[in-house]
Amino acid sequence: MSFFKKHLLFTSYAVFLLLNIAFCLFAFAGDRVGRANGTIIEKEYTVSDFTLRGIEEISPGVYCSTTADPQMVLEGFTGTVRRVEIDVEMSRDPGEFNLFYKPVEGMEDFSAQYRTWAVKTGDSHFTLKGHGATVYALRIDPGIFAGNTMRFKSIVFNPKQPLSAYFQITYRWLFYFLTVPPFMLSLFLYVIGLFKKSSSYKSAE
Repeated sequence: MSFFKKHLLFTSYAVFLLLNIAFCLFAFAGDRVGRANGTIIEKEYTVSDFTLRGIEEISPGVYCSTTADPQMVLEGFTGTVRRVEIDVEMSRDPGEFNLFYKPVEGMEDFSAQYRTWAVKTGDSHFTLKGHGATVYALRIDPGIFAGNTMRFKSIVFNPKQPLSAYFQITYRWLFYFLTVPPFMLSLFLYVIGLFKKSSSYKSAE
């Protein structure tokens, strides 16, 4: 690789990092503005706030999934959800832990097109990223197995996050960091090459 290309590759990584920093700062500022004007509200829910489907309470505070598609539906909800943190002890790994939402008012059914997957951030702690805009209903699917017992400690919508939380490095981010700058550089050099070829053909004519 020539010095020129190495320099461009370094520049591509630098631009990627700067854009990520700007995006994180923008998200942090947007969160604080939303909290100040009341569009983003932190609120804690309990299991009793949800309509349970395929989940039964087997003893005080202890629930069990009775189907392979347990659901916790929060109908009549309207608001902005950026993040949901759930602290729940389970008898087994849930397999999948999803958050479904309705981005359109009057939408009849939940759709797999509008869902996010939880990230396990502790022994019993799951974090789900919300839609970021107004939603009109939510559904939490805490697993894909029947017979999974659950004890919910807390369910918090829009918990306040420190600035450092917006700069967390994940495996997905590392994948993008390693692949996006080289791809964009290759695309840039390819376009430049086509432009040079086109210019040389016109000169030859």
